[in-house]
Amino acid sequence: MPVPDAPPRKRGWLHLATVDITPLRRHRDFRLLFIGRLVSFFGSMITVVAFPYQVYQLTHSVLLVGVLGVLEFAAILLLAMLGGALADAADRRSMVLVTEAGLMAGSLVLAGNAALSNPQVWVLFVVAVVWGGLDAVQRPSLDAMLPRLVDRDELAAAAALNSVRSTLGQILGPALGGVLLAAIGLPRARAATLRAVAGAFARGVQSAEDLRGLPGVGPWTLSYVGMRAFHDPDAFPAADLGVRKALRGAGPRDAEALVERARPFRAYAALHLWSSLA
Repeated sequence: MPVPDAPPRKRGWLHLATVDITPLRRHRDFRLLFIGRLVSFFGSMITVVAFPYQVYQLTHSVLLVGVLGVLEFAAILLLAMLGGALADAADRRSMVLVTEAGLMAGSLVLAGNAALSNPQVWVLFVVAVVWGGLDAVQRPSLDAMLPRLVDRDELAAAAALNSVRSTLGQILGPALGGVLLAAIGLPRARAATLRAVAGAFARGVQSAEDLRGLPGVGPWTLSYVGMRAFHDPDAFPAADLGVRKALRGAGPRDAEALVERARPFRAYAALHLWSSLA
């Protein structure tokens, strides 16, 4: 018995819910560019999570994490007009190749910096600004190449495919970045910090300040080790979330100023603030 066709209205809704992949099937150049941009954009979205995480791990400063995003956005804003002008004046294929090579070089710099025993924070800021600028310069050339890669009647389908690629990258990229940090980044970073701290104590640490500069050791760790391990009565973890909450959201500098009168016994002030949260 033949199966009846779907009603016209239902077929219309099904058509709207599907993506036409004809440009991918018919045009090799568009297919290669689509796959390459999918991989590149997916990796960029993973770094959206990794960048601020590494900055915070190295500095323990939420302010610097915010500054990182502001600088990257400023680079995109300032160079967006230049990217459009270059897309009109220069060879677009060359623009895409040069900027993509620059993005790849930035990835290599990040990998090399992360492999150092003491990664440099300024490198992260420089790469973030350069990446933002290169992305702003590259995007107009990429968009302008689309009409040359597909037929005129396929432009809408190609634009829809690019939109799907972008949406998937923005959703799945950061999600995968978080999973990778939880599965690989955090355990390895903590293990490296523990090895460095254990080695420092084996060599004979005289004070918490001797740990300064070790990977993963920031102001909070120095203050807490000073309080607990060296019984420093003046150690004060100004960046501690509990301390800041007890001081009604004060920042680290404000917290330092508020307990200045407790010198040289600021560690007791920290204990009092923690106990007030109970």
